[in-house]
Amino acid sequence: MNKTQKSIVTRILMTFAIVFAMAIVSGISTKAAAPAQVTGVKQLDATSSAVAIQWNPVSGVDRYYVERATTVNGSYTRYTATSISGTLSGLSSGKSYWIRVCAVSGNETGAYSTPIEVVTAPSAPRSLKHVKSTGTTISLSWAAPSSGNTESYLVAYVKAGSSKVKYSKPIKTTSYKISGLSKNAEYDVAVIPTRTMPTNRAESVWGQIAEKYNVPVTPQKASSVKVTSFYDSQGKVYLKTNTMKSADGYQYELYTAYGKAKKIKTFTVNSRYPENSIKHKELKKNNFYKVKVRAFCKDSNGKKYYAPWSSYVYTSRQPAMNKTYQRVSGGIKIKWKKINGASRYVVYVSTKLNGKYNKVTTVKGTTAQVKKCGKSKLKSGKKYYVYVVAQKKVGKNYYNSNDSTAWGCVY
Repeated sequence: MNKTQKSIVTRILMTFAIVFAMAIVSGISTKAAAPAQVTGVKQLDATSSAVAIQWNPVSGVDRYYVERATTVNGSYTRYTATSISGTLSGLSSGKSYWIRVCAVSGNETGAYSTPIEVVTAPSAPRSLKHVKSTGTTISLSWAAPSSGNTESYLVAYVKAGSSKVKYSKPIKTTSYKISGLSKNAEYDVAVIPTRTMPTNRAESVWGQIAEKYNVPVTPQKASSVKVTSFYDSQGKVYLKTNTMKSADGYQYELYTAYGKAKKIKTFTVNSRYPENSIKHKELKKNNFYKVKVRAFCKDSNGKKYYAPWSSYVYTSRQPAMNKTYQRVSGGIKIKWKKINGASRYVVYVSTKLNGKYNKVTTVKGTTAQVKKCGKSKLKSGKKYYVYVVAQKKVGKNYYNSNDSTAWGCVY
């Protein structure tokens, strides 16, 4: 081969080499590149059976594969997502799972993100109980959820009838005392189990709550104790005190109030209402009695927490008037039965049974003469109505007997 032929062959081979190389380069440049690796995967929230997650977008992709496993090196289950967030459901409460995400473009799959740990919310605490009260505190106890992990608890509480909810700081124990509460009040309480999200240690997921309603503080000392009715024939007395919303019931103690006081009986009334009755055959007698009362609340085990005793209130049946009365000069002489413990008796008169009664006289004995009705003298042949109230002096105060019956007398 002469020099001219060699030159031609060399040029031809070089041309083929260049064309091949260009073909290779052209083939590489037209094939789609794999999507970039997903970054920024994080947990947003959770329920006891689902986890919400999110990640940074990858440009030029049409979907994502989201995979979860129960351990970082375990078997992963795949889901497909078309956005940069999603919710994985059908999970167990209070558990950890591992999540990884990759971007997909056509048939090209990018590298998976670094697996992250996510957590589901705990299930509800068990056996929430009210275990103690004072006048301004409520103590609670509970058992941990039956499955899964709980890192801490929040205690939420709101005064019954209010909408202002307050929360405790996170606590690690299964008991808590709520302090600084209102007097004579009830509260709705809830215990919330929480778990910190591993991808955001400043945030927690809240689990299912345990609730208890109308939990009372210990009632305060009863005030304004009054006898509202005295049924002497039945030996029954009705008493009323100030309303205490935290009361589950009331305890009464009945004593004699003449000579040396003697305790007759203690009565317990499981009623939230401030008016209750006590009954005893002793109350049929002609004596003064004294009664004191204290409210109580109950915890979840039925234990009672008592308020201090009230001051005594004094009462008796109405003095029974003799059926016969005497006409005397200018008036009527009446007599009644003695009430033991009475300091004095007050006599009232009216021209009508249900009319206005005027005070006539005050005496220490059991007889009195009625000669006027108001400022007017009694009129012959006219019927008048009288009743007598026994009074007992205690300190500077006078306590009245019952005064429901008036007697008719004709002058």
